[in-house]
Amino acid sequence: MDWTTHNLSFLSACLDQVRLALAREASADGPTEPEPLRWPDWELEQPPALVELVERLELDPFSAGVLLLCVGMELDAGFPGFAASIHDDPACGWPSFALAMRVLPEAHWTALAPDAPLRRHHLVDVAPGPSLTRARLSCPERVWQHLLGIDGLDELLLRTVQRLEDPVELVPSHAEVARGLCDTILCASDLPVFQLVGRSPRDGHRIAHAACRELGVPLFRLAADLLPQPGPELDAMIRRWQREWHLGGVSLLVDTHRPGAAAAWEASLERVVEGFPGPVFVATRHRRPSTDRDAVIVRVEPPIFDEQAVLWFDALSSWPAELQPSEGGWQERAAARVVAEFRLDHSELSGAATQAAGSLAAQLDRVGVEVTPDVHEALAAAALWEACKAQTSPHIGHLADRLDRQVELGDLVVDEPVRALLEQVTLHVRHRHLVHRDWGFGGRGHGVTVLLAGPPGTGKTMAAEALASQLDLDLYRVDLGSVVSKYIGETEKNLGRIFDAAERGGMALLFDEADSLFGKRSEVKDSRDRYANMEVSFLLQRIERFGGLSILTTNLKDGLDHAFKRRIRFFVDLTFPDPALRARIWERTLGEPAPLEDIDPDKLARLNVAGGGIRNIALNAAFLAAADDVEGPITMGHLRAAAVTEYKKAGQRLSEREVGDWE
Repeated sequence: MDWTTHNLSFLSACLDQVRLALAREASADGPTEPEPLRWPDWELEQPPALVELVERLELDPFSAGVLLLCVGMELDAGFPGFAASIHDDPACGWPSFALAMRVLPEAHWTALAPDAPLRRHHLVDVAPGPSLTRARLSCPERVWQHLLGIDGLDELLLRTVQRLEDPVELVPSHAEVARGLCDTILCASDLPVFQLVGRSPRDGHRIAHAACRELGVPLFRLAADLLPQPGPELDAMIRRWQREWHLGGVSLLVDTHRPGAAAAWEASLERVVEGFPGPVFVATRHRRPSTDRDAVIVRVEPPIFDEQAVLWFDALSSWPAELQPSEGGWQERAAARVVAEFRLDHSELSGAATQAAGSLAAQLDRVGVEVTPDVHEALAAAALWEACKAQTSPHIGHLADRLDRQVELGDLVVDEPVRALLEQVTLHVRHRHLVHRDWGFGGRGHGVTVLLAGPPGTGKTMAAEALASQLDLDLYRVDLGSVVSKYIGETEKNLGRIFDAAERGGMALLFDEADSLFGKRSEVKDSRDRYANMEVSFLLQRIERFGGLSILTTNLKDGLDHAFKRRIRFFVDLTFPDPALRARIWERTLGEPAPLEDIDPDKLARLNVAGGGIRNIALNAAFLAAADDVEGPITMGHLRAAAVTEYKKAGQRLSEREVGDWE
């Protein structure tokens, strides 16, 4: 006989004893002496659900009898008639405390006290009534279904939770964390709360689920912002969770990653953590304050480098055959490229692989002809890179602006030493993981910090855009107006959000006018000096830990804190261009498709302006030409008039030497 059949037979035999007691009391002329209830024998190693519940909650014989009386009213059609007869009222066909006192042995008044097991664990509900002895008792559906062997969860709890069932095998580093959780739960005399601290909620969910699966306990996820406010509703929810733990054992994961006003659920979360008797996990981005319950802090990091490479290989190998660029080898190359830049959790990685496959299929359809393996692999790599950037797209629009990359490194008109230095920057970014990780050149951070210094208009922002384009990174310019706050600690929090977003990969950070944020620390004379120095110190630490590309621009290189200079790997001086460079900038600026007539770059190079001024003059001249004739062309006369405007803006005058022979 299997356990389910045996359990039903056992429960039926117990209910038969209660039915006989009811029948005897209903047919007797006067009060009778209740006979003791005895457990029937069972043959299997696992005891029936009723026995487990009675032992776990330490129910005395009378309390167990009251529970059986209420269960029988739900499952046996004969029970209500006996109850009505004993109550001597046809309308009272339900169990009551007075009825239980008459038919069950070892009766005592404390069985239905609010803190007694029957009511404390919601095994029996008491309906409102004029007196406790005549009030209607009932057994919740969840309880009698459990006694029947039907597994499930309380209907009201199911409305707010999700059962975690993830068949994905954990990577080795996460599997080790899950084993540690399992061992801690088994060894702990008082179960702590486990704080799963990390950026990825999904990885935390999988680790907790793996630990609970090993323990044979189901895990349910509850979003923190769905918690009721402190009060009767929250208290009822906590009691229902307590009952679930006692009925069969469940574990709870409260997820705080979803956005929401913290004040709305912070107090409720603490109550749940304190009140749930089983394993409870809190998935959180940052470590939370401790409560009266012991806390175990579990760092949930993304899969390590080698694990991500394996995950990428498996994901790319699962692409349909028509999307595979070659029979083999390309998966390792593609995986090595994206792993070097992006830090994705398992879910993001899988999503990026799926998105890249769809994008590649669409590109191949547009081409319409069979492409060579090299072209196919290049298309696949590009699709994969863009899909990864889409997965890591940051939610920092209020703190940083994404710049459109309109310039390539080859478009820059700079001295050859400057160009060579910029090329070195790209090499350091591309190969930083190989050198730092594989070749043992470790350190505090694997990132690359570049300072672009020079007078206004010398192309510092353009050089930053060119670097980002060369590396195929999104460039985000930090909005100092939004980042810097007058409130203590807010500036550091804003900068932390920016760096955390950039750590995921696919983006470079641009700090324009960096001297305003990275300025020298001063002697502390008042509280403002102290907090300003704290902000600079935070930046020193954070930029050193940053693993990506950070670009600083400044007109005043000497205004930077000396500790920053030590952490900057490349100093790129963009000096004022000489006439030869200015001529090349003019040629680049006044290129196709603009209509031109008798333009002489050497004459234009006499103007003592940098690249930014050159662009302003060219743009103004184009509007002047369009006003004269919508078809152009742009002439030296238009450029001369535009140059006069630009010089006036700077408080200068054009000389005859510069423009005397312009027509």
